[in-house]
This record gives sequence, structure tokens and C-alpha cells, in this order.
Amino acid sequence: MSDNNKNIEETGCCPRFDPTPWDNKEFDWKNKKS
Repeated sequence: MSDNNKNIEETGCCPRFDPTPWDNKEFDWKNKKS
């Protein structure tokens, strides 16, 4: 992850997204209902 994301300030509405829990995960969207 680049250092640019560390400089993003919170908006007061929502916390800054932390992608760490999603690293190295695979998502299979085949045959999913919409």
C-alpha cells in the first residue's frame, strides 16, 4: 500500500477505509444473485 493512503483525512462521517483485513483474500462472484 502506498504512503498516499496514510495522508487521507477522515471526513467526520466515516472512518478511513482500512484494507488490511481484505489483503490476500479471493472473492468469487460467479453465480451470485443480484
